[in-house]
Amino acid sequence: MSRKPTEEELSQESKRVKDIADSFHLIKVLAYGLIVGIFTVSAALQSNAFLSMWRVPTAGDPLSLLRIILFVELIALAVMWIAATEAELQLWIQHLDVPYIRWEVYAAMFGLAVLLGLFFVFVYNIVLISGFLAIYFLFNYWTQWLANDHFRRALRKTKSRVLRPEDEQILKVMERYWMARPQLGRIATMMFFSTVSVNLAVYGAMKHDSAKEWWQSFAYDILILTLLVGESFIAYWRRVRERDIEEIIVAAEELQYASISG
Repeated sequence: MSRKPTEEELSQESKRVKDIADSFHLIKVLAYGLIVGIFTVSAALQSNAFLSMWRVPTAGDPLSLLRIILFVELIALAVMWIAATEAELQLWIQHLDVPYIRWEVYAAMFGLAVLLGLFFVFVYNIVLISGFLAIYFLFNYWTQWLANDHFRRALRKTKSRVLRPEDEQILKVMERYWMARPQLGRIATMMFFSTVSVNLAVYGAMKHDSAKEWWQSFAYDILILTLLVGESFIAYWRRVRERDIEEIIVAAEELQYASISG
């Protein structure tokens, strides 16, 4: 049965949430530093190969253009990952009784940071970048499963106390995003197509001249479209989530204002 928390419990919960936010912020800064550090070191070690992709694309050299497009997409992916991680942590802190973050979550964040740092360096090599992306999506599947499990535990804990009607509505919106949306299915689909890209890239590497270029261009095309479509879906789901929560908060504020005015 739900009950109202005592003042002492509220104080302890506030301190616990602050500790979680502080520790997560530290880990986040370290993870972002890891991305930049790995990219810088790896680019320096493979400077000639990395710089070779930045020649001006020509009509007879589609690979150069595809590499640049993929590079820009990967930057967007990293920025979206950073922004989404921060926004969703704040969302959890505001509306959930967040459990302590387990070590697997930190390990997953560092694993993703390592892969993101390597992405930018190996764009010039379709075999390597498609392989890294396949591994990334495997890691991403694990981190999404951890996030879903973390959310499920937090949701159960939050529902054990007395909630305002608007809080209950917001929890339903969050539950729909984390539990009802096919989050794992999206990642599995992207992992499948990145694996197809790996196979095409390896097959193309065994060919020569124009045949090699054609197969590797095809592999780049699949990766670019996979990222574009997959990230478009998650961006749309996030936008719907934020819109629904904003509508609930505005409606609650209007109702409160009307009751005070009346």
